[in-house]
Formats: sequence, C-alpha cells, structure tokens
Amino acid sequence: VLPHEVEQILLQHQDIEDAVVYKRGDSFSGERVCAQIVGTGLDISALRGWCTSYLAPYQIPKEVYFVEKIEKGANGKVNRKQIGDVPV
Repeated sequence: VLPHEVEQILLQHQDIEDAVVYKRGDSFSGERVCAQIVGTGLDISALRGWCTSYLAPYQIPKEVYFVEKIEKGANGKVNRKQIGDVPV
C-alpha cells in the first residue's frame, strides 16, 4: 500500500479537508493501514463504504482517527514515522 495514493483518494471526498495515511505494524497481517482525517459530517461506516468504490479492500484504512488538525513540519510535510496513537 502506498500511503500517498490512498491520501489522494480520501482527499477527493467532499467532506474531507485533509488526510494523512500511514502504516502500523500488525501481528496478524504484518501491517495495518491507518488514517488521520480532518473533516466534518463524516461517519466511519459511510466513509468505508465510499472507499470501496475507489480503493482495493487492502487499501481501505482499518483504523481511522478524526482529528481537528494534522501536524506538519516546517516544510509542510507530515513525518509519518512520528505519527503516534491518537486518542479516539
């Protein structure tokens, strides 16, 4: 899974303002696709249903965190290695 490709699809959703996708280790499958999303009026079930039209099942984020802001460095990029657990 290429996180940037999944981000580009998520950003096409009308209610998503910003998104970052990253992988987290998973003892069962090896890695789990996760996303932090900034947006309004989003429902996780509806979002996953929407994703099925544009992404392969293995690309759909298994963990989704709705956040107010995605932290970016001075260069305007997200350091995916520094993304930690986000309170649900």
